[in-house]
Amino acid sequence: MLQIVGPLMLAVAATSDVAPDVPQGQPDILVKTRQPVEVGVNQLDQWVMVDSQGLEIALPTRGIRFARSAAIAKAADLELARTIGLDRWLRVELADDVDATALRGLLAAMPQVEHAEVDVYGGLAGGFDDVDDPSFSQQWGLLNTGQVVQGVAGVPGADANILASWELSTGGDPIVIATLDSGAYAHQDLVGRVVAGWNVPQESSNTTDTCISHGTSVAGIIAANTNNSTGMAGICWTAQIMPIVVVDPCNGYESWVADGLVWAVDNGADIVNMSLQYEDGIQYLYDAVVYADSLDVPMISATGNYDSDISYPGKWEETIAVGATMNTDLRWSGSNAGLEIDLVAPGYNVYSTKLVSSYGFVTGTSFSCPAVAAVVAMMRAHDSSISSSDLRDIINSTARDIGLSGYDQWTGWGCLDAGAALETVLSMTVEGDLNGDGSVNGADITIIFSYWGECPSDCPADINGDGSVDGADLTILLSHWTF
Repeated sequence: MLQIVGPLMLAVAATSDVAPDVPQGQPDILVKTRQPVEVGVNQLDQWVMVDSQGLEIALPTRGIRFARSAAIAKAADLELARTIGLDRWLRVELADDVDATALRGLLAAMPQVEHAEVDVYGGLAGGFDDVDDPSFSQQWGLLNTGQVVQGVAGVPGADANILASWELSTGGDPIVIATLDSGAYAHQDLVGRVVAGWNVPQESSNTTDTCISHGTSVAGIIAANTNNSTGMAGICWTAQIMPIVVVDPCNGYESWVADGLVWAVDNGADIVNMSLQYEDGIQYLYDAVVYADSLDVPMISATGNYDSDISYPGKWEETIAVGATMNTDLRWSGSNAGLEIDLVAPGYNVYSTKLVSSYGFVTGTSFSCPAVAAVVAMMRAHDSSISSSDLRDIINSTARDIGLSGYDQWTGWGCLDAGAALETVLSMTVEGDLNGDGSVNGADITIIFSYWGECPSDCPADINGDGSVDGADLTILLSHWTF
């Protein structure tokens, strides 16, 4: 009579070692049998499978170091597992000197085997755990693993989900973000990322930072060069910073902000970041805000740092008002609150650029605001036709709720979730994009002409749904032409 070593005994022996960080030795082979079997060794020390009738099926005599039921075979829902066939999987460990591909072929050829495959070694999707910027681990707002920052232990996952957004896009076509701020130093981590701007108080093109690196830190959060083995990682890898100086040195008139906003919009800014706080909003600035909004330029504004009412210009509905969170997933106590707030983002002890080659921690809604601006830039880079109001709706609707359930005046709709926001944009169907590649181009015209004429109700090329593919559909397609 055969002496079968039970699967449980085999599993105990097999799990005594801690899995290595990198693969060592041969990959395992996963085998799915046509019927449930037990696996073990017989009295001749041969690896065998035994079916429900007690029939012994010998496995290849050379190269198998260990065999057992795969963990997936022990799924909790047994009925479902049997329906799918999860209870029929085996894991076969190989000797070091065996060709895994060849042995897989032998196993797959056995009549009792439905499928055999060599296990595949990988890791987290995209490899963004390997970003080579030396201070990336300090940037809890991008990836919070619970690391201690400035003496405070974080909460894993209490971040803006930036890595998930990078899986989808790291920027796309360059988007110009005007930073209405104190300017920007020629920092080593901003090389190639800054375009010409304007100094409103001086009425000059001198945009060197005037206020203890405030504007430089804002710029770094948005656009510091990433994966360049230097310093930190910026959120939007292709953003261009247009520094607009609206203070002298650290404070200034709202009229300067208004002038800077109009100048930025008139000179090609796609998005405007306003890390500013004013207790009262003058009509002059509001008119400039309306001007930018009418030209569909998204404006992202700080809520302010007084633990008080929302500051201007963030108080106006035309802007996206952003408060600040800490690495513990709580609202920063200084972050202004009110019914005008849209959402929050990491802004307490966040790491960024300073001076021309330095880095350090900064705190305030001034530094949560640019995180949202950077994500909006990534969204706009994918689809320039998305309106400012739609961008706001997407940013808000995809935010991760961290306060009271639903909207609240302290954290708005929740914390910025870059991954969810980008995923929403990428899933939106562009009218005229008939092949679903994200662009309306010649390939879509080819589809139009292939269906030209009368077309059934489910015809993919009948864009206007009138039962035929004709010039009206072609006109709609061309109105959305992107490439």
